[in-house]
Amino acid sequence: MADTDNMDVKGGRFVLLKDEEGGEFQLYHYEDLIQAKYLPLMFEPKEFFSSIKNLQYKKGDIFVCAYPKSGNHWFSNIINHMLSTKDLDEIEFINVPLLETPIMKTLQERPSPRLFVSHLPDSRLPRLHFENGGKIILILRNPKDVVVSYWYHLSKDRHLGCSLSWSGFLEHFMKGNVLFGSYFDYLKKWQRLIQDQKYSSILYVYYEDLKERPLEELQKVQKFLGTDGTTHRLNQIITKCSFNNLKSNVDSGRLRTTLVDENKQPFVYRKGEIGDWMNHFTVLQNKQFDELLDRELKDSIFKFRYRPSTHRIPKHQL
Repeated sequence: MADTDNMDVKGGRFVLLKDEEGGEFQLYHYEDLIQAKYLPLMFEPKEFFSSIKNLQYKKGDIFVCAYPKSGNHWFSNIINHMLSTKDLDEIEFINVPLLETPIMKTLQERPSPRLFVSHLPDSRLPRLHFENGGKIILILRNPKDVVVSYWYHLSKDRHLGCSLSWSGFLEHFMKGNVLFGSYFDYLKKWQRLIQDQKYSSILYVYYEDLKERPLEELQKVQKFLGTDGTTHRLNQIITKCSFNNLKSNVDSGRLRTTLVDENKQPFVYRKGEIGDWMNHFTVLQNKQFDELLDRELKDSIFKFRYRPSTHRIPKHQL
């Protein structure tokens, strides 16, 4: 269904998304960004994004960047363990807040090496990080699994108030009209930076590869970061920071998070599987999405895998 524009506020405007089943999702459009509806209620957007852009650089700063639901929480815990010289049993699991959150200022005060995570495009990240050759790891996950995971996440977040149906959300996602904007525009912006070759401190890794061959991928990450953990230590990190172990720590309350549903139950981690989209897409939806992929990824340097190495295709996808 068509979007409904509401009043202008603080240089942007509220936009109400709707679907045919009566679901709604209100967002805030500001310049080239699509943000949560509460942002202009808490900040002056111009000052807020300017403060991010002007964040002071510290030697050793690392950014983990990804479109939402691509593995930021999981991967940031892996990186935190790789950066530490402590015994692995002494390292606590963390929930690294997004750079674009209300507590951004407190993130600046952390000791080096500072780890930042963000869903923002490169043009909105701190200028000095690029000028000083700060390292960036870009996580990429196939868009079919991203959209499924994103719908579940937004439907459960009591602060965002998304009641769109699966089909309604998928339609808006395909148009790029969701929180943090178009997945494909996000990819294209990073591709331009990578292909420009003026900035070489970027490593991109695939979520699917991290799941299926973690040691090989973490060895690449370790070489990029300049850390020197042994193969044994990397394997220990893989075991400790497994998706299921992190999910268990969050679900049990041992690792606290502000991401809770209406019943105050955490929902940071759901399944983390490769190919869960096959349990949600209809044949028609998959056909339409594949046509979108053909258009949007035609010239992409990023190559995605949509199924695990071994899989069973659900009957409705046969």
